[in-house]
Amino acid sequence: MSLLTLPLIFINLGGEMLYILDQRLSAQHLKEQRIQRILRDIIGQMLNDKFVNELFSPQPVYKKREMKYVFEKLAHASIMKLNASSMSKLYDLMVMAFKYQLLHCREPRDILLVTYNHLDAMYTWCIGSKEHEQLLETTKLKILQTYGNLNTSKLQAVRLSLLTFLQDVHIRVSIFLRDHVQLPSGRFILLPEGEIVQPYDIPGVIKSYKNGSETSRTFFHTPGKYSITKDIGSLAVRGDRAITYGVNMYATARALKTETPLTRSILVSEEKCTIIPPYKDAVVTPAVIPVEVGQAAKELNALARLIGVGNGVSEADTFRLTLFDDFEDEAFSTHNLLMENYNDFDIRIVPKQKDESHLNQIKREFTIPDVVTADSCKDSEDMLQLMDAIL
Repeated sequence: MSLLTLPLIFINLGGEMLYILDQRLSAQHLKEQRIQRILRDIIGQMLNDKFVNELFSPQPVYKKREMKYVFEKLAHASIMKLNASSMSKLYDLMVMAFKYQLLHCREPRDILLVTYNHLDAMYTWCIGSKEHEQLLETTKLKILQTYGNLNTSKLQAVRLSLLTFLQDVHIRVSIFLRDHVQLPSGRFILLPEGEIVQPYDIPGVIKSYKNGSETSRTFFHTPGKYSITKDIGSLAVRGDRAITYGVNMYATARALKTETPLTRSILVSEEKCTIIPPYKDAVVTPAVIPVEVGQAAKELNALARLIGVGNGVSEADTFRLTLFDDFEDEAFSTHNLLMENYNDFDIRIVPKQKDESHLNQIKREFTIPDVVTADSCKDSEDMLQLMDAIL
């Protein structure tokens, strides 16, 4: 698995989270100034320099549970508070939207364009804030430095790592079901058609080589419709990305594929399938998933220090928000039953005395302007309890 996968997961999921929050906050008629403050606070915590530098260092991908925990804390970095149900559905939507985009990339390099589309959209909420605009530009340059010189095989390794992270996630989302791009089972429909970026060839040709020279070509029929394009998209700080995946599909006309005879036949065959359980009287039992306490505690402790979420937000300044009471694009999780047994796991971390001053320094550096500081929060030896007390 590639050690350069984590930044792309984090930035793209973060971008999707911002899209959903913007849509729901606007639908509930919050003042534009307050919405901008919420989203800007999240962007500031998400892309702060120290965290981004740590994020882009080569490292394995975090486990799904730990990644969800990070975004739960990140979502609460502003004056907004989400209940557990809304946070779970929010994360499901984030993951499935990014999975859809990843599966439709024309080539591995398109993953970078999708990431840039997410970062480009963040400028909308950072207009007038040079500090936040600088964070976005720095992050784009970091992406270019990290991935810009990778050859196709290394980018493909990154793509495979992303797919591995998402491969067991099959959550039905009504926005995808309605547009006939997702099956009732939660799997996406991938049609044999689309753009082929040069210098790649359209499927349908077998080339034979000898001593490095082409000797013959064999042509065969393919059922799909393909076209060659020279527009590979720009990785400049401000440029044309050439693809629509990664843009805000809740605010613009969606570029999802509509129903075709092929998708209709796939949907019909899916409905006719009979799922036979492994045993006649099988009973679904929630799985008990072991927790690697030591490793998880170490990773969450590091993330807590770097993100510095929830600093200085007073209880009087916060408000609670239920996102999906009337949201038609709500995600329906097929694995909630399996999640019940370990959603409330507790990892206790007792930091060494010498680390307390470092933690307090990090907290002061990441304090969000114009809000009350977190100095009034009670002391705690447990890092996670401390974060909960701040929030």
